[in-house]
Amino acid sequence: MAERPLILFPRFEESERANGSGRGPTFTRPTIGRQMEKFAPKFEQLQRAIETKHVTVQSTASGMNPETALVLEVVGGVDSFYSAVRRIDGLEWMFDISVDGISDEDFSPTDAEGNIEDGELSGKVYCVMTNKQALDQLLSLWRQYVQDPDMVFQRGYAGFRDVFRQLKDIRYWSPLDRLEETHVLDYWRENLEFDGSEVVNFEVELFFRNNLIHRSNSSSLIRRVIQDMGGDVLSECQISEITFHSLLVSLPRNQIENLVNNYEEVQLTRVDDIMFFRPVGQIAFPVNLGDGPLEEVDVTLVDTEINSEPVVALFDGLPMQNHSLLNGRLVVDDPNDWARLYVVKNRVHGTAMSSLILHNDLNSEESSLNRKIYVRPIFLPTRDFNDNLTEKVPNDVIIVDLIHMAVRRLFEGDSTTDPVAPKVKIINLSMGDPSRQFVNSMSPLARLLDWLSYKYKVLFIVSAGNHSTNNISLGMPFSDFARLSPDERGKLVLRAIEQNSRNMRLLSPAESINSLSVGAIFSDASTVVENDRFIFPYTKMLPSPISAIGSGYNRSIKPDIFYPGGRKFLKESLFNDNMNWVTSLTRPPGCCVAFPGDDETSSRAYTFGTSDATALMTHYGGKCFDVLEEIFLSQTGDSVPDEFAAVIIKSMLVHGAEWDTDSASLIAQALEVSEKRVSKWLGNGIPDVSKVMDCAKNRATLIGYGSLTKNKAHVYKLPIPFDFVTGRYYRKLTVTLAYLSPTVPSKQKYRSAQLWFTLNNNRLLGFRKNTDDKSVKRSTVQHEIFFDDRAVSWDPDDSIEIKVNCKDDADTRFDPISYGLLATFELAQEISDSLDIDVYSTVVNRIREAVTIQTNRIVE
Repeated sequence: MAERPLILFPRFEESERANGSGRGPTFTRPTIGRQMEKFAPKFEQLQRAIETKHVTVQSTASGMNPETALVLEVVGGVDSFYSAVRRIDGLEWMFDISVDGISDEDFSPTDAEGNIEDGELSGKVYCVMTNKQALDQLLSLWRQYVQDPDMVFQRGYAGFRDVFRQLKDIRYWSPLDRLEETHVLDYWRENLEFDGSEVVNFEVELFFRNNLIHRSNSSSLIRRVIQDMGGDVLSECQISEITFHSLLVSLPRNQIENLVNNYEEVQLTRVDDIMFFRPVGQIAFPVNLGDGPLEEVDVTLVDTEINSEPVVALFDGLPMQNHSLLNGRLVVDDPNDWARLYVVKNRVHGTAMSSLILHNDLNSEESSLNRKIYVRPIFLPTRDFNDNLTEKVPNDVIIVDLIHMAVRRLFEGDSTTDPVAPKVKIINLSMGDPSRQFVNSMSPLARLLDWLSYKYKVLFIVSAGNHSTNNISLGMPFSDFARLSPDERGKLVLRAIEQNSRNMRLLSPAESINSLSVGAIFSDASTVVENDRFIFPYTKMLPSPISAIGSGYNRSIKPDIFYPGGRKFLKESLFNDNMNWVTSLTRPPGCCVAFPGDDETSSRAYTFGTSDATALMTHYGGKCFDVLEEIFLSQTGDSVPDEFAAVIIKSMLVHGAEWDTDSASLIAQALEVSEKRVSKWLGNGIPDVSKVMDCAKNRATLIGYGSLTKNKAHVYKLPIPFDFVTGRYYRKLTVTLAYLSPTVPSKQKYRSAQLWFTLNNNRLLGFRKNTDDKSVKRSTVQHEIFFDDRAVSWDPDDSIEIKVNCKDDADTRFDPISYGLLATFELAQEISDSLDIDVYSTVVNRIREAVTIQTNRIVE
């Protein structure tokens, strides 16, 4: 037990939520005459197209009423459109997404007084499924409106009026829509050029229909078309909770060639039920077997009893189970018997991740986890197009289906077994899909994680993703770059990353709002220094040049946190001015990990990337659970409650995060922006997890937890029993709120409920550090740091009130939302020491007094 353990808050007081704030953007709108001029021809074209389709389908044996996806792009947004769509029989809501950077001569942003100002507008893309009758009714409303703009719409129909006013474009979902966003044409071309297989596998994602019969009809149609093309349907996945319906299919090479060369004429691309064609098997890690003799592990493990019940799960490659650092510490669950396909020396990634989760970076001299971890293989060794060995998700599975089944097996079991690891609270996913960079819409896998995390009360810790792992192009020779100062090198690299930022986005599923997404800092525990041939791009605690950067959904802060993910040297390229990464596994720098050497069980290697950073945060997540167990057993007599463990751990992992001051300043200088705008580079910061392992004389950390319903609030009182009148005492308050929200996958708002905290009676702390007060509330972690050093009138009997609020967001009905809250008050170390102020003991005594008073009230 720590000398100064974290403290549980006394029971909260119940209250009504605080008011929200903010309003949507304002802008000028075109006249009705202008809208009629633009859209009358388009509406007529849409009507002719669906009438033609109607006649064609009605003449076939099926006689089904044809439906097609209608896309409406509007400036701003129309919240009432969702309910309006439900008023017309034959219209079915599919999805809406936000789009930024809309430019249109008919719309201009305005200030609060209505004056036109410079700037870009945002908007929404709405997609609804319609048949001929529904489109006829929609066109009837349009014609009535343009003839009489002052007409009063029937109750519930006003959303159509606002859409007509703000309409920027209207069209049908096209073959290009099905192909462009997913880059599937590139995937098909690569298969044709480099892979000699007779068939090519890919995924066909359908518009999710709420009606089971509609889904069955869609599936049957796709199966017929694929069969007519000489292909096969390999599997199908339907998950209504995330509005996901997809088929894994294979087609002969000649059909793929036809799709690549002439996709608009291929019937498959014109099937209205299809939303996207997607590549498969894109999540892969190279199997680098080293370029020299491997070092032996020189770590001595402390002989301690290992708890056999895992609270941490790793979904990854199969690890080398008999490695000296892993032996007896893994619970490997391989229901598909993939071990028979996995030669031991190829078990690189799973071995490395297991090592980091259990033991941290082997050079860090950190203590190991005293629990086994559960491991489920989801990768297999496979040769890529260049005949290089990789560990990857197989191309004969739907990744969403694979992860869904794996998680369900943990908590519910399956047809062959009972739940295999029901006490798991953390699942590590050190992977990212390069074919699914986050742009506007949530990927199916991210939606799955959000639903599963809420359903099973489990925290996913997910890597942000790696980019550009081969070289860096900086437009200057290696020798010139090497002569620059570390800061000048840093600025040059940061600018190069910013110029390429559109290709450095989060990789699915890192945009998941309930998951903790981790980016990599260019740092590790090795002490190696650069030389004339091998140099570092920079030396400060800056984001790794290969790490994905944010933002996340609805401009939320993503990655949530950054953590050391190892370093590699740069070396001169022999062919151009590019600089290549030195990819050696056998020598530092890098994160030191267990490695499956030839006929060896104690080899180590050095790795690099966001996978490493994610595994390290998972290591600390396991430690946080054990700390929580001690706290709850000591202070309540019971274990940490199952429904709150994941959200408290989530809050703990973020709570010690703060921007590195020098790094934030260098980023701001390099990009010529305010330091407040660098959150996409640093997230909420780099966690100092030691701060949530125990407290200190100058620092007290309290834990709160509970469940909230709509429009309710919980108020916690943090006693601050000190005198701040007599001197300028630097103090800091850090508050972190974390929760898991249900979601509405078909709505752009997506998050069903929003929780946020407000501070009352906070005259002690008038300034903020790091992130801005708006972006911190857009996801499911709110992490804020307040500070001050001014003298202020303060009664030592006063408290700062932390109010946790709940309101509806994408949904109006939801079950109580569980949350975890951490609050740390600290004085500067030198003040605490010089004045002999024991912050911890003083706060603990006040908390005990409050608990005694609460207990007496209950007894009375």
